[in-house]
Amino acid sequence: MSTAVLEFLNPVFHEGRNLTVRRGTKWGGGKWAAINDGTHRQVNFVEVRVIEFQHIPSGWLEEEHDPRCRTKFGLTRCMKETYKGFDVREIVTMIWFEFPAPKLQPGDEVFDEALAQAAGGGE
Repeated sequence: MSTAVLEFLNPVFHEGRNLTVRRGTKWGGGKWAAINDGTHRQVNFVEVRVIEFQHIPSGWLEEEHDPRCRTKFGLTRCMKETYKGFDVREIVTMIWFEFPAPKLQPGDEVFDEALAQAAGGGE
């Protein structure tokens, strides 16, 4: 089984609970993932919700990892830049995770799988 890797165009995080928003439902059943911020960390999902984008409560965005996305306007702009053809009526997955997370080391199964996937050797 390959390790899920959360890719970030702007990998900035604040200490504590962070939020990322992903198009579709791929991440809806996830519990953790490696992140591509150069630290090779695994983050555990604290909460995951699937919702229509236009119905996201503005208050949820206070924990968004990317400061540009902490308003509905900013998040909408970033989603349209990230996902070609994105529409505010689409279903998205909201993923809250804790940061920082323990740093993974070479030899840890999830580290090696995440590294291979990031290099194009995974699924």
